[in-house]
Amino acid sequence: MHILQPSQNVQISRKTPDRFLEEACRVIRKGYGYPSVFNSDGVVKGLVRQGKSIEDAREGGSSGCVESGAFGKEAYILTGYLNLPKLFELALNDGTDP
Repeated sequence: MHILQPSQNVQISRKTPDRFLEEACRVIRKGYGYPSVFNSDGVVKGLVRQGKSIEDAREGGSSGCVESGAFGKEAYILTGYLNLPKLFELALNDGTDP
């Protein structure tokens, strides 16, 4: 697509077919720096280590620059904004994020 935003990525796992990997390499070879490449198996392991269920981790992945998460289960706040409602919620729950 020859665009920098939104960023694009390719997620590779042990099960990725060689043909797909070859096509991804063909696109990367054009020199745009995109798509970035992520190890899906490693991302899933990392999400599980963070406390996500294996099901949520498998439905998640990488997005944006390099962050990963369980899609639909958490919000990506990629800016420096202060979330005042979250602070209020934490205050009402003795510092615990419900």
